[in-house]
Amino acid sequence: MEIKLAKEMGMCFGVRDTLKFIDEAGQSRQRIDTLGTLVHNPQLVERLSKRGVEVVGGLDSVSAPTVAVTAHGAAPDVYRRAELSGLELLDTTCPLVTRVQQLAKRLMEEGNWVIVYGDAPHPEVIGILGWANSVFEERGAGAEAHDGVEGGTPSNDTPSPHGMSESGIKPKSKISKFGARRAICAKSVEEIEAALIADGTPAAKIRRIALISQTTQNTEWFKEFVRDVVSRFLEHGTEVHAHNTVCLPTAKRQPAAVDLAKEVDVMVVVGGYESANTRHLRDIAAEFCPAYHIERPEQLEEAWFQGVKTVGVTAGASTPDYVIKEVVDALEDMGGKLAVGA
Repeated sequence: MEIKLAKEMGMCFGVRDTLKFIDEAGQSRQRIDTLGTLVHNPQLVERLSKRGVEVVGGLDSVSAPTVAVTAHGAAPDVYRRAELSGLELLDTTCPLVTRVQQLAKRLMEEGNWVIVYGDAPHPEVIGILGWANSVFEERGAGAEAHDGVEGGTPSNDTPSPHGMSESGIKPKSKISKFGARRAICAKSVEEIEAALIADGTPAAKIRRIALISQTTQNTEWFKEFVRDVVSRFLEHGTEVHAHNTVCLPTAKRQPAAVDLAKEVDVMVVVGGYESANTRHLRDIAAEFCPAYHIERPEQLEEAWFQGVKTVGVTAGASTPDYVIKEVVDALEDMGGKLAVGA
């Protein structure tokens, strides 16, 4: 059985930078609590725990004096609450995620309904929605919101580009009478329309829509989503603007996984089960051959490789090199041989 490796796979620069930042911060701190899993890889989480970096579910669960926002980012309110609580906050948000957060906020300020194509429970999506929807939370009482709905008028009460004061603390909000969401997560036209119905806003009244994507989504799936939205909303005269915010590491790993899946009998995808980009690698590979998503080498099953001549290996953007090597070693123990030049 020949083992072939994807040309692009494994840990991206954003995850490496996050780990380096936390490692350096940990040298002068006894403990750091992270708001959720720092990176979606169980082996790395276990290693970090041994160094005093512990995962907590939210700010209410923090017991350390220092708290870290994960690589997936967070909503502005998290930063404000952390500072008001007197916590030292370390921001390890991937710069590519930060770019999407600021884009979402700007698009909202320009009067668009912002639609985030992504997985609703994912922390990155929650953070992006928070940055966009915070525009309305910050408006003064009675201010009219230019909300991408016919008849809306721009407000002169515009927040700062980052939603923060010069001190880095988001100013206390005056919630206006207009409290409806204007940024939502959706993966289909039907989900968008359901959100509009729940909001009491007729689709025919929407004047401007901006589409962005969670950074780790599949580019082809996002393109199909854009086509569907354009087809549905142009009939109402709605402006639809699409922004491809899938990050470059994801954009490189996915076609590499497809190319490999087309030439092997079985694919093994290595990475955390929480990792969205790893799950998507498995999903796209499975369109061409049997594909298995594992976190650890001991999860490999010999039955998967009965009669198999070639097996491909790829890995998610938070999977360290040593874990990939452990999987390859385990495949070699099953009789595999690494392809020349792999």
